[in-house]
Amino acid sequence: MSYDETSGTGEGGEGGDPGGGEAPAYDWRQDPNVPTAESQGYTLGSDPCLDACWDAYYKCLDRGRDPSVCLGDLTACQRGCAERPAPDAGTPAAQPCDQGPCPNCASEFQDSQPCNQALGHGGPHTCVRGHTW
Repeated sequence: MSYDETSGTGEGGEGGDPGGGEAPAYDWRQDPNVPTAESQGYTLGSDPCLDACWDAYYKCLDRGRDPSVCLGDLTACQRGCAERPAPDAGTPAAQPCDQGPCPNCASEFQDSQPCNQALGHGGPHTCVRGHTW
């Protein structure tokens, strides 16, 4: 299931007590400078690898991390997707290794990114964010 960038997972962004001087919480969805899949011309559901990148990006933003950090992670993840080997034309796609989860993603992002290389690749495993283990 892909992330819905319009609803998110938390409340926030609205409210605050005008009489008490409390500032409303920052809501990245209201910030026109924070890129979204839609603003970048990407349609969720187009590519499972890129969908996972956007999903991790939105979760990063929802956790209140600095948007520039989340964007850096998104860019690295997208680069990993672009660098994965394309299946040969006319042959079925290689079965993924699917070894995981990536220890870095598990500890840093609390998600479980598997290895995105072909089954039997040999050498270290690599996730879509470019981490190796």
